[in-house]
Amino acid sequence: MLKFRLLAAAVLISVAFAIYVLGTLNQGHKPLTRSVERYVTAQNFPRIPRHFEDRLPADLASWPVAARKRVFVDTVLPLVLQENEHLLADRGRVMTLAARQAQGRRLATADKTWLAQLSTRYRVTPGDLAALLQRVDMVPPSLALAQAVEESGWGTSRFARDGNALFGQWTFTQGAGIVPLGREAGDFHEVKKYLALKHSVRDYVNNLNTHRAYTRLRRMRARFRAGEQTLSGYALSTALIRYSARGEDYVRSLQSIIRVNELGRFDNAQLGGQLVATLNY
Repeated sequence: MLKFRLLAAAVLISVAFAIYVLGTLNQGHKPLTRSVERYVTAQNFPRIPRHFEDRLPADLASWPVAARKRVFVDTVLPLVLQENEHLLADRGRVMTLAARQAQGRRLATADKTWLAQLSTRYRVTPGDLAALLQRVDMVPPSLALAQAVEESGWGTSRFARDGNALFGQWTFTQGAGIVPLGREAGDFHEVKKYLALKHSVRDYVNNLNTHRAYTRLRRMRARFRAGEQTLSGYALSTALIRYSARGEDYVRSLQSIIRVNELGRFDNAQLGGQLVATLNY
């Protein structure tokens, strides 16, 4: 009897596994074995796996909605956090040098050169460290994710598939982007394309941190910093009325995406250590 029960159990396990594998193959992708969801718990600073992908799955549009959303966040969130890490490292160095300068101490030649280069990159008058600090800062992950969702349709748009473009950034250099299908006669803009997703994220963050259209966002962010508050993507979204011709409707759409998908829980997220096991899509 015991042998019969063991045999029956083994058969059931084998059948279940076969059904699972066949179902996965029918979906055209490997099962998600790891997701950032498991790292976002009640803790104040969830640690997200330090895993980076160059592109989203080409057939993402055919995935079930829940899986599509999960893999999109799994892929884009680490890239946003990585870019924020770089920004915060630069910001920390600027703050250190500003404090040293306020104490009347001379800056090393290497530090002066670095500050000059950073000021040029961020379009700030050299020596104006207060203005520089207003620009060298992170973008809340919830805001970046919501805009990537809005602009790329959860990674399914033609621009995301063919050009790794998550944020709909324009270029007027012919051939540097993808021509929109509905572009009107006389228009010359293209949607910029990138070799990898990380370049799209970097360009987007740099745009928010330097373009005059987003001065209000940077000032709001500075007020959050002055009050020692966590940067809120939901709150800062109100300053993006000029990101789209849709204006207020665009802002409301971003806020709806953040609220419905609970993206605000990622605003305190940080990258963790290197994963032993990678994400398998």
